[in-house]
Amino acid sequence: LFQLFQRRPFFGVPFSCKDSFSVEGQIVTCGSYYRRNHRCENTALAVQRVREAGGILIAITNVPEWCCWIESDNCVYGRSNNPYDTRRIVGGSSGGEGALISSAGTPIGVGSDIGGSIRIPSFCNGIFGMMPTPGQRCRANFHAPITDCQRTRFWASGIVPLDNYIPVPVGYKKQVLRVGPMCRYVEDMPLLLKVC
Repeated sequence: LFQLFQRRPFFGVPFSCKDSFSVEGQIVTCGSYYRRNHRCENTALAVQRVREAGGILIAITNVPEWCCWIESDNCVYGRSNNPYDTRRIVGGSSGGEGALISSAGTPIGVGSDIGGSIRIPSFCNGIFGMMPTPGQRCRANFHAPITDCQRTRFWASGIVPLDNYIPVPVGYKKQVLRVGPMCRYVEDMPLLLKVC
C-alpha cells in the first residue's frame, strides 16, 4: 500500500481542471462560442501528471471568455454561481474550478494564474489556491513530506510547459502565466505541487 501511495499519491481521487487545459477527446472551449464543438487531440501536461499520479478527471470547469475577466460567465455555459450565495460571483478566470471545489465536487483542481485567476476565485469561494512564484525552489525545511528535492517537479520552477493550454500564451504572458493548485484543504497543496 505504501508503494502504491508513493507511485500514485492521488489514486482514485477525483479532480477537475479549468476549461483552458486541453484534454484529449473532450470539448474545451475556453469560454468561446467559436470553440463550442472543438474536440482536443492532446492533453495538457499538468492534467496528464495528475492522472499519472492516480487522479481521475471528472470535470472541466467554467471560465470567462478566453479567461479574460474576473467573473466566470460566457456565452457557451453561462454564469457560474457562488455555492454559498448565488447572488455573488465565483471570481475568475478559474471561477468554475473554485466553485466546484468549494461545493465539495472535487477536493483538488488544476488552475492557471496570470493576474489573479487562481487567487481571486480561491478568495471568493473560501478555498486554497496559489500562483507559484517563478523560480521558487524546494527548501530543506519545506513543510511538505518531500525528501528528495532533486526529483521533485514544482510548478513554481516554471518547468510545467504551457503546451496544450488555451489561449496560447505569447510575449510577456508566457513569462508570467503559471499553472497552480486549487484545493479544499491546505494539506493537499504541497502534494499537488509535488505531483506536477
